[in-house]
Amino acid sequence: MNNDQTIYKLQPHYRLKIVQGIDAGKQFSLYRGFQYIIGRSQTCEISIDAKNIHASGKHAMLTVEAKGLILENLNKNNTTLVLGTPIDKVSLKPGGQFQIDATVFVVEGNGTSGHQKKSRNFKMLIAAALLMLLFIIFTSYSMRTKSDIASPAINKPNHLVADNPDSRKGEKPKAPFPAVTATTTTAQSESESSPDNLTADRDKAAEHYRNGVFFYDAGNMGKAIDEWDHALTLDRENANARKRLLKAEGELEELIDKHYQNALLHKKYMRYSEAVKEFIIVSEMSRNKEDERYVNSLKEIKELEGR
Repeated sequence: MNNDQTIYKLQPHYRLKIVQGIDAGKQFSLYRGFQYIIGRSQTCEISIDAKNIHASGKHAMLTVEAKGLILENLNKNNTTLVLGTPIDKVSLKPGGQFQIDATVFVVEGNGTSGHQKKSRNFKMLIAAALLMLLFIIFTSYSMRTKSDIASPAINKPNHLVADNPDSRKGEKPKAPFPAVTATTTTAQSESESSPDNLTADRDKAAEHYRNGVFFYDAGNMGKAIDEWDHALTLDRENANARKRLLKAEGELEELIDKHYQNALLHKKYMRYSEAVKEFIIVSEMSRNKEDERYVNSLKEIKELEGR
């Protein structure tokens, strides 16, 4: 059986989509166990437009493995960028992006097709609804049990209380059922800070932490930081999220500064097109819109694009 027949019967494990550049919109199916050459040559499995003058005839190679993809740069004279940084060899997962000249690629899992995505979302919605129903039932039962335990002390029959007229001489009459307010207040307090609510928040925080790890491994540091920040909002004691967040913020800050310095250097030596690319990366990666580097990058892009 030849490779064409084998591929025809298999479902692609990944899809490679061009999201920016002359070939934007093109998609390529990727199958496990195969290698794909990317370049300007028409003999490449993934051929890009010849107008990408900084791309080689055989520029890079994608190897599809069980755990993900391996991206390897094949020509030292022309670079392949991941997060704006030239690479020799790197692992990619769904959501990961890389750039060859002006062409930007993104890796998608095969599970992102419309029908499968709707089916998966529907199953997740049903599961979430069932969990919410169980939580409501458990909470209602817990509140009812606490109320039943407290009620005998409030509604204690009068004939069970010893009546000693002498002991009440000179005493002021007491308000009936003084324990009602205290019991109600206690129940409200327990409801507001119940262990169930705290557990739910910790579970949600753990989910956001895992999402952050996924985005970080895929090369999307901005989304990773958002997820870990959300995890800490729900659970301030999540040490893993705090550690990852601090590390990612430091790495992002270093990357922004590196690209900003590269942009200034390109501008100094009148390599304006390269300078614009670096300034664009700085503007896209910056999270603080009041950062001097972000503000200056926008000004420089506007000034240099016409040159």
